[in-house]
Amino acid sequence: MLTVLFYVLLCMAAAHFIYERILLPSLRLHYRNKLFELRDEVRNQIIANHSEDNTQAAQLVHEALNNAINRL
Repeated sequence: MLTVLFYVLLCMAAAHFIYERILLPSLRLHYRNKLFELRDEVRNQIIANHSEDNTQAAQLVHEALNNAINRL
């Protein structure tokens, strides 16, 4: 019974290692790159439009995207 518990814990440790060290960083990088693309689109909209209402909303979205990128 103790050997079964040992092997179960060993498999769980291996699965945890694969998830934390291999899968999760690549997922974070994928989503971070998507946020960079969105931020670039918002920046292009800010540059293209000069009206005050659209600029304030775009600045708010731009700051939120920057915060999300920094957190990832």
